[in-house]
Amino acid sequence: QCGIPFIAPINGNKLTNDHSFLPGATCLGDLLKDEGYRLHYLGGAELGFAGKGKFLTSHGYTNVKGRRILSRQLDDIRYQSRWGVYDDSLFSFAKEEYHQLSQGKKPFVLTLLTLDTHNPKGHINSTCYDKTYEKGQNPMLNAVHCSDALVGEFINFIRSHPNGKNTVITILSDHLGLNSTATKRLKEIKRRNLLMINTPNQKAISINTRGDQADTGTTILNSIGFTGQIGQGINLLSKKEQTKPDINKQDILALWEWEKVSDGINIDHYYKKKRIEGE
Repeated sequence: QCGIPFIAPINGNKLTNDHSFLPGATCLGDLLKDEGYRLHYLGGAELGFAGKGKFLTSHGYTNVKGRRILSRQLDDIRYQSRWGVYDDSLFSFAKEEYHQLSQGKKPFVLTLLTLDTHNPKGHINSTCYDKTYEKGQNPMLNAVHCSDALVGEFINFIRSHPNGKNTVITILSDHLGLNSTATKRLKEIKRRNLLMINTPNQKAISINTRGDQADTGTTILNSIGFTGQIGQGINLLSKKEQTKPDINKQDILALWEWEKVSDGINIDHYYKKKRIEGE
């Protein structure tokens, strides 16, 4: 969404909600909020993981619901995987959210994060107990089969909705599949991340422009009628030759705007121990 490689002062997924997430960056959500869009997020997992919730609220999203909130809306709070709210419940909530947002006069973004295809075996929700891939012997492929059906059903819901003709749908993967029960089969095929933009009345076409995830924000922005470039991202829908601007590591680290110590540190060794009754 920000068009830059992910470089942070902290390694891995240890980012927490203690700080703003890339406050110096202008991302897709910031631009759309400035254009009057309402930005909502629904995700079955915890918002604190990898600072996801803080990223969203730092960049335009005003309504952000993760596991803690969504689980309270379940008919049975026990109906969850170890990662969080199952995808069938998520899409049920998403239909209600989409309907409500589409009744308003402002344009909107509704972002969903599914999780039932998480490695190593996926998580099968009750909707798919009787649906299997091939003979049903590979749990991850069963989970992917289920998720595929739920996503397709949700797209059909939007397209049949009275306001569906004004909605652009984007589907993307966050990374290649990690080690799972399907890894052996995945190694036999060409692997790539997915970025699919589904627009009303648009015939399906395959675009072979070479790109990466930094291009996602710019491509989405251009697919809904805007022009411009976010960070290093290029518009994968454009037929014109494009170049990525150079951004070095220090420029990206500066976007975090973390306070720096410039005049040294003084340590006061004096302290007064307070006696606590009973010690």
